[in-house]
Amino acid sequence: AQTDALTGLPNGRALYARLDQELAQAAEPGSSLTVLCFNLTGLRAVNEFFGYQAGDRMLAEVAGQLRQEVGESGTLCRIAGDEFICLLTDSSQDEAIRMGEQAQKRISSFRLEVRPEQYAHVGLNVGAARFPTNGSSADELLHAASVASRQIRATRVEGQTISQPHSPAAYQQRAQSGPLALVR
Repeated sequence: AQTDALTGLPNGRALYARLDQELAQAAEPGSSLTVLCFNLTGLRAVNEFFGYQAGDRMLAEVAGQLRQEVGESGTLCRIAGDEFICLLTDSSQDEAIRMGEQAQKRISSFRLEVRPEQYAHVGLNVGAARFPTNGSSADELLHAASVASRQIRATRVEGQTISQPHSPAAYQQRAQSGPLALVR
């Protein structure tokens, strides 16, 4: 199966198949590939306060909101409990960052009514990685985008919304001191 049962989105298996195709195309002159990692914040609180069914409803609704934001410009997949990946081809770095910021705004303004007049909400951290600057393989790009999304969570400051990693070589040099990310 290549579809996530809860959200209807492609799953991790489908993501790797698509990412391999996109990497081959991105190697062509004039092509580009950006991987965005969307990491939900606050889902655990939704599960604990409203129950796991409400958390599942939230995931399904967030997936729908992200699907609307991404539209035809990218491929959106759910790869883990609260983590989604978006593959953007032939978009500039600024366009990718703009999409990440718009997704954050959409999710942060979304409220799910879980009980009469009781609403749950979540946040969204976004990490971005570009081929070949931040990685040349599927695993390198996914890792870089994931680390960048976690880094923004750890260093959240007003006005800092999208995190981008250094090159893979920088990761290897600083692996013992923790993940690196450049915050725009």
